This record gives sequence, C-alpha cells and structure tokens, in this order.
Amino acid sequence: MDSGVMAVGRRARLRGNPAVISHGLVAAAVTLLSVVAFVLPTYQAAAQETADASVTIVSPAFAETFPVGTVDVALVVEITGHDGHWQYLVDTPFGATGLGGGTDVASGALATLTGLSAGVHTVYVALVDDAGELLTPAVVTAATFLIGAELHEFAYNVPSGLSLFSAALAPYGLATADDAVRLTTAGGVMRASHLIRMGSTVVISLQGGVFQTAVGRDGHIRFGDDFDVQPGHGYVVNFLDPIDFTMLGTPHGVSVGETLAAPSADPGAWAFAVAGDVPDMDLLPAGSTMRVRNLDTGKTVPAVLTADGRFVASFVDPNRRAVVTDGDLVRFEFVADDGYVLGSRAERRLTVEDTRLASLAVSFSTRPAGARLLQNYPNPFNPETWIPFELDAAADVSVRVYGLAGELVRRIDLGSREAGYHVSRDAAAYWDGRNATGETVAGGVYLYELIAGDRRDVRRLVVLK
Repeated sequence: MDSGVMAVGRRARLRGNPAVISHGLVAAAVTLLSVVAFVLPTYQAAAQETADASVTIVSPAFAETFPVGTVDVALVVEITGHDGHWQYLVDTPFGATGLGGGTDVASGALATLTGLSAGVHTVYVALVDDAGELLTPAVVTAATFLIGAELHEFAYNVPSGLSLFSAALAPYGLATADDAVRLTTAGGVMRASHLIRMGSTVVISLQGGVFQTAVGRDGHIRFGDDFDVQPGHGYVVNFLDPIDFTMLGTPHGVSVGETLAAPSADPGAWAFAVAGDVPDMDLLPAGSTMRVRNLDTGKTVPAVLTADGRFVASFVDPNRRAVVTDGDLVRFEFVADDGYVLGSRAERRLTVEDTRLASLAVSFSTRPAGARLLQNYPNPFNPETWIPFELDAAADVSVRVYGLAGELVRRIDLGSREAGYHVSRDAAAYWDGRNATGETVAGGVYLYELIAGDRRDVRRLVVLK
C-alpha cells in the first residue's frame, strides 16, 4: 500500500501550515473531548462496576501543553468514595489486579510528576488499599499531556462506501459533531475500535500482506480483534453515510497526501470481510484450518480461527478490482491438517446489503451432517492405509473390508467413538493390508464399509502389488 495515500475524504486537509491550535482552541477541544472519555477497556469496565469509588484527574488536563524545559508538573486528582491511598505511574499503565507498583500517595489529592522530558506523556492514577493493592475491581484513570509539543488539527471529510484511511497525525483525540473520543494510551495510539465507534462497518489493515480485520456493528467490534491504527499506514474502512470528523494530535514525520474515497474500479466491492461464529469448534481435529471461497470468482482466502469459536477472513484487491459482487456464492470449508475437506460446510449468496456493509456475518455448526466414510489414504497403497470417517453423534464403530465378490476380508472394530472428525492417523481406522488370518491380501480393488450404529457407508480402495 502506498504510504502516500494517507487521509480519507474529498476535502481532507490540514488547517493552517500545518494548523497549530491556539491556546483557546486547545481549551475548546479539551472541553469537547472531555464529553466522552475513552479509557483502556479493562479500566472502563472496572469503573462501571465500582459504584462507591471513583478518581478523576483534574490537572494536568487532557491534551494540556507545557512549555519547553518543563520537568515538573503538578498532579491534582479528585477522589470520591475512597479515603485511603492512591498511586500514579507515568507512561506505564497499571495492571488489572495485584500490587499497583506506582508512586504511593497516602493522603490528599496532590502530587508532583518529576523528571519529565519534552514530548507526550500519559499519567495513570489508581486507587489502592493500605497494602498497595489495586481495588477490586480496579479503579483507574489516565490523562495525556504534552511538554514542548504542539497539537495540530486535521479535518476529515469521509464519503460513504469503501475508502482508504490513514492517521494524518499521531492522534490524541477524535471528534465528530455528535461524539468525542479521548485516546489516553501512551503515545496517542488510535485503534480500529475508534473507527468502528464512529460508524465504519469494517477496518482492514493492509500491512505486511497479512490482513488484520475487525468487523463492526452498532459501533462495536463484533468479530475480529482490535488493533493499532499506525500513523502513515493504510487501512480499509467502510462508512454507510458520509462523516466529518477532526483529529487532534502531533506530527509523526510521514507526509500526508490529498484523498480520497476509493470506489471499486468494477461493480461490486474491492474489499470484503467475512466473519462469524463457529459453534462446536471442539469437534474439529487438532490443526484444522478454515477457508472461504468465492465460487463465482474462484478466489479463496484463509480464515483466522479463534479459541472462542469465531473466525474472520478478508478479500482485498489493492488495485480496487471487485472481489465480490451482489449474488456471488460464498462457501465456508474446514480442512484437516492432512488436506481433507471436512464434511461440515456452509454456503451463502451475497445480497446488496452485504456488499453495502462490505462484510458478512454468519453462524454455522461444525458438527458433521451424518456418519460419513472418507477416502482412505494413501490410495492406492502397499502395505498399509488409514480409513478416515466422520460422525454426527457418538456410536459403536467398525470398518469392514470386502472383496469384489462380497466376501468379508477383514473386520476392524473401533468400539465407541464420539461425534467429530476421525481423520488423523491417531483417530482413523488402520488397516495393515492383511486378512483375518494375518495373510497379506492380493493386489486389486476392494470395498470398505463404515458401520456406525445402524448407519452404513461404502467406498472402494486399491491394493498395489
């Protein structure tokens, strides 16, 4: 991805040369950005669960700027519902539990941050007990401030549909007409969740040839993991309606070009995310992978499976050629580590709404559709082979090998087997190419049958000589 394609919007611009926000505008921006505090998720959830204790940083204010040469900054907090100790850390967040590990303040609401250097800093404040342990649940807040640095403003005008986005600044705040997002992580890190909160249905990172993907609905990530949005790098976003927002931050040294919606060069969508829930994932053999195939274009992409039973995959064409169009048939397949395409699969035909969202969310089970006998491997073989099979329910299982005249050659009793995919060499039926008396069978074609309870399935195999 060309790092010169940086901002998004028909009139994306830097205000000024670049626009250094005046003291009054900084104050106004801080007021606006304090409407909604976006703190680290763990801390935010904890604060919501603690009804009788809270802490707020009064000074330094968010995005407050101090002159070059400042080494000490007064820290003023406001605490309610807690009469004990509190701690602070500079540029290092607290853990979720345990000892705070910060500088302890036994009483009062004042402290001094010392030994500071020029640049951007974040101070973290946590309430602790007399032993220095974080309260349970933790009560933590943070504020970012600057020494000898200037805040700049960048205005985005983002059209609806797929666009290429890049952070024009190292950001410390984002503001729309209806919302404001405070970025309180050290260094002003922007996340995919911030773009989804503002209305993007998908955010796809284009770095390193590996597509990190977050799929959003109703302002929250529904599938995929949150990830950093690094200044100067390109990301795919998809807003359903045009949106204007402002970024506050500091320059990061990467030039920003004029931009730009990125409509598809062909009808359809040039970027598309597929994600969903996969119940019964524990039925899959160890090492199984998933792939998503567009049966109309022949394009196949791997999906990332997570331990919590979810997946996400992305089709992207950097040249903006359509990767999906309305009516395309998409198939979801699971593949064992030995290459077997497992019996559980699903298909979905894309709708106009799917391409408008540039993403598809599905849910389907990995449970096999029935008792199914798979092709033995290797085949042809000499002297041994493995016979894989699938079960949709637990059953007593046996495999029988017959000659073409119907005579029983070998019976292999496997006992009770659980539902799932018995395809690996450890789980499949094993035949050493011998009959019931231990003699090596003659070369030729044989039938083999799976018997699982009252269900049967038959295939052919070939013995080489």
